[in-house]
Amino acid sequence: MALAAGDFSSIKRTGLSPGRWMVTGVWTLPASYTSGGEPLTNAIVAAKLGLKTVDQIIFTPKAGSATATFDGTSTSTTQGKLHVYQSGTGAHTHSFLVKGGTAAAGTDALNIKATIIGKEAATDATNTGGTNGGVQTTTAANTSTEVVAGQNLGTNTVSFIAYGS
Repeated sequence: MALAAGDFSSIKRTGLSPGRWMVTGVWTLPASYTSGGEPLTNAIVAAKLGLKTVDQIIFTPKAGSATATFDGTSTSTTQGKLHVYQSGTGAHTHSFLVKGGTAAAGTDALNIKATIIGKEAATDATNTGGTNGGVQTTTAANTSTEVVAGQNLGTNTVSFIAYGS
């Protein structure tokens, strides 16, 4: 989904020097993110920010878990692209390990019925994991990756400061 001028609000322009401006505001992220970033068109920059060129944009998360960056790679119709990232744990799995060969036959039988793993004795047993069995954790990096195409980010907002002329 393409950016729209209406995605930008609370715009305030401050003169820095003749022809140089600082523009602040809020960007409401798109309801359907475009793969590879949202093109920031010259038309939006002129209409909404009152600028001809953008040198830099700095984003700060306001609502939601997304962050944004500006790549500044301009074309004849754009000032660059706005990219959105979300952090979290990288893809990972957990497994439940039942150690085999640790008890004589018939002394510690396990059974699996529907979604319950049970044992012969009436008392419950909890294993918190580790080398003796139980849930084995897998290290997962806390990564920040660009969101996938089509993801709804409409509840996320970021504050921005743009510098340009």
